[in-house]
Amino acid sequence: MAACVQAASAPAAVHDPGAGAGAARPTRKRTRIAMGSTDDYEETGRIGTGAFGSVHKARHRGTGRTVAIKRLAAADGSQVALLREASLLEASGRDNPFVVGFHGLARRPATMDLCLVMECVGASLHDLLHQRRCDGMPPLPEATPPPYETAGSLWYMAPEVLLGKPDYDALVDTWSLGCVMAELIDGSPLFMASNEADQLDVIFNVLGVPDETTWPWFSSAPFATKLIPKLNMKRRNLLREEFPKKKLSVQGFQVLSGLLTCNPDKRLTAAAALKYPWFATKMNTPELHLQKKEEVPSTLPKIKRIRVLCP
Repeated sequence: MAACVQAASAPAAVHDPGAGAGAARPTRKRTRIAMGSTDDYEETGRIGTGAFGSVHKARHRGTGRTVAIKRLAAADGSQVALLREASLLEASGRDNPFVVGFHGLARRPATMDLCLVMECVGASLHDLLHQRRCDGMPPLPEATPPPYETAGSLWYMAPEVLLGKPDYDALVDTWSLGCVMAELIDGSPLFMASNEADQLDVIFNVLGVPDETTWPWFSSAPFATKLIPKLNMKRRNLLREEFPKKKLSVQGFQVLSGLLTCNPDKRLTAAAALKYPWFATKMNTPELHLQKKEEVPSTLPKIKRIRVLCP
């Protein structure tokens, strides 16, 4: 890959003639991001599709390395967002076990659109947790105290984020892990809605509406005081009905229900989840492995190899 994309990095000193003697003003050092072509890769399957695009599994033609290629769905305005994401991955991904590995950008010759080339993570939740050494996500920096803004993908947002709790913490990420685990097992997202109120409705229809016993803070939330009385929501937890024993073992359900607990104070941390019997050995956790995704034929042209015989 050739390096051609530049991003802001650490400041350097540049002399300012208009300032006092010896004064210097900082400027930004340029970070170069590797750029290649999608022709360098042979796609072997689709990993998944979401609201913002799709991710494909691919193999580098020269090295044989397996990667994940992310394409954005919309072209207008999305290239700027993709370059911003590439810069963030390049800056934060070096030697960071909590950030997916980043290999650079690739351009599609037919459309000139850019794609992200990233590490292709393990085929199971067990692999992902251990690969990322996930014993709880890094604490929020002291420089950014609460209140925090709503952040994340809607289908994977924790209830406290959707309810506007201003001091949420890293346990929102273990809720997301629970959503991913359910999706790995069932083949589709567990909670799907188009807005925050409907997302809460979907969650509580599966997990039941919290009360003073299960989540004391919930009763003071605006959603609980204004909307719950108007909605005919279930109080009973129906998660086991969604994942019966034939689909998920007793030990596996202990992990899933622990991660998908509405009250963050009672929710499993990643470190605690890894100590459960379900994670004792990979051989005992068949539910963790990704279901076989649809194989799609490669749209990339084959590269012809030319043999040259030297006299």
